[in-house]
Amino acid sequence: MGYNNWSLQENEDFIKPAFENYEQYAYYMKSKHVEFNFDLGSSDSFIDWRQYPDSYSFWYYFIGCEEEVAAYFRRTELIKYDTIIMDFGKRDPICEISMNVFIDKWLDFVAGAHYETTAVTGDGKLFMEFKKGDILFSNFKIK
Repeated sequence: MGYNNWSLQENEDFIKPAFENYEQYAYYMKSKHVEFNFDLGSSDSFIDWRQYPDSYSFWYYFIGCEEEVAAYFRRTELIKYDTIIMDFGKRDPICEISMNVFIDKWLDFVAGAHYETTAVTGDGKLFMEFKKGDILFSNFKIK
């Protein structure tokens, strides 16, 4: 498949399209009971974090972050999963990515998504959102 996103192009062998568009992805998230904002004009977040008072967040973009955050990810439940689903904006499909590749190249994928993206495990149990301003929100402890 021809991707527009450079991070998808570089990792094409480790990804596959999961959903064609944001609307399909949003309905999928809803089916997994993830509170998702359908109207992005009224919110600065894709996931409605107000519905998750026990959520976690931390600043993810700092000197040495690639290795440090990858190490954080490896200590979480994420490593129990083979893949993760992530959105890359309107010009590319929402993609399923090998978890090992995601963990090793997470910053490339986030940069490729212009530092504003969500990622969710296939069963919807673990999800996170990288927001502009370099804050990572999640429903599970990472750091």
